[in-house]
Amino acid sequence: MEAPATPFWAAALFALGLGLRLAAGGSILVRAIRLRGADGLRRIFRPASRGARLLAGVLAAALLAAGVLRVMSGGLSS
Repeated sequence: MEAPATPFWAAALFALGLGLRLAAGGSILVRAIRLRGADGLRRIFRPASRGARLLAGVLAAALLAAGVLRVMSGGLSS
């Protein structure tokens, strides 16, 4: 059984997301090297930041909702 062709918009969205993640990761790595290690990582991630915690919570909820919707729609069945 052949897999259906991937639409162009899906491939473009995947490539854009991958590019953004690589750019963000590279930026964090360069900053950590410039700040010389673990002390730079605490400055970058700011674990006590309310905005960061809120954003992480919203993203986690969105991922969970997407997974639940996928399972409910039968997207995981073969």
